[in-house]
Amino acid sequence: MNFCNLNQDVLLKIVEYLSLDDQISLWQANEPTSQLNMVLCHAWQRSKKHDLCGNCFQGQPKAVLDAFLDAVSGTLEQLTLNEVPMEQLDVWHKYSFPKMQALLYKEYEDGRIDEAEIKILAECFPLLKTVKLKCRRISPHLSSWKNLNHLDLRECWNVTADCMERVFENLRLRVLKIGQYEEPFPSMEKSMQELEELELGILKEKIRGLNTLPKLKKLSYNAFLSDHWLSVTNIGKRRILAETTNVMTFYLLSMCTRWMSFHKAIKLTLVGAAHGLITPFHTYKHFKPFCHLRQLHVHNVDLWRNADQLWEMVSDCPKLEILIISKQGLSSFFVRFNLETMHQVLRVRSEPLHLVFHQVNCTNLIIKYFRHPKLKVSFQAVDCTHFREHILELMLLPLEHD
Repeated sequence: MNFCNLNQDVLLKIVEYLSLDDQISLWQANEPTSQLNMVLCHAWQRSKKHDLCGNCFQGQPKAVLDAFLDAVSGTLEQLTLNEVPMEQLDVWHKYSFPKMQALLYKEYEDGRIDEAEIKILAECFPLLKTVKLKCRRISPHLSSWKNLNHLDLRECWNVTADCMERVFENLRLRVLKIGQYEEPFPSMEKSMQELEELELGILKEKIRGLNTLPKLKKLSYNAFLSDHWLSVTNIGKRRILAETTNVMTFYLLSMCTRWMSFHKAIKLTLVGAAHGLITPFHTYKHFKPFCHLRQLHVHNVDLWRNADQLWEMVSDCPKLEILIISKQGLSSFFVRFNLETMHQVLRVRSEPLHLVFHQVNCTNLIIKYFRHPKLKVSFQAVDCTHFREHILELMLLPLEHD
């Protein structure tokens, strides 16, 4: 029985298992009007998301790309374009994509730097809401996407002040992510009022107006940036309230002034620096101002030399309910502590304390000595996959106007 003589439903099931490269080869091997090619076009049309590399259509007749674009133009919603040469982009330019919402674009690095790429993309997909770019130069045409609310430029080079000023003036972004930025950063005092999430890499100068963004909920930035550039202390004083849960992740370096600014936090995560810097001695003594703290997660941080220091910190945080300790190289010295200290701290607590351990040593000794009616000890997996090297994350409340 000839494969091509199968009914369309069966053919559709078969071709949907094939990779796009195989589908393209199959389409080219048949007549454009054949039943099989009609099924292939239907399969392309059914999918609302496509991931394409430039070599998918490299060396193929133009009719193949035309057939694909004609099929997907009316249904495509999410697209990844990876190293598509300019001559292929010119073909895309002839079609409209009214349902396109999200684009991930990586430029063709072997080609010349051409800002016209962004212009073509903006004209092809005028209604985009989410854009992630990897380009050697960003075009002012970026601001042509009037519906854009999520812009990711972390993998872009040469992001200019002119480009960012146009973005700030013309777009109402909710999410903005920037990698390396070498020019003075435009003021946010009268723009970006809808911004809810901001991620910053390497900056040159202080960001003006950062403290005034009324809807900012999440701020992420490179752990090695100077506080002077971000005014983190002011953010902590204005944006963190005790009544609402706030989660922050800090990569401990040689100073704890950054996370001390957020002493009103209810949830706090401390993550050790990936390059192995030693936590300053007596860091555990700085928790006394955290009188509202209910959950603390300490990951890969040598915060306590022994359990006496741990219980001293617990005593300073009377509302602490959950203490998570993960990826700790605890030694037998850690459990050489005064049991009476632990009993005294737990005895005066109004609520029990839950200690959660993940990827730690000396589990048998912990089970043996960490016993009290107001103490629950468990060993369970903790999701730490969202921690990123060298990135500090602050979860903030919307700004309350005075």
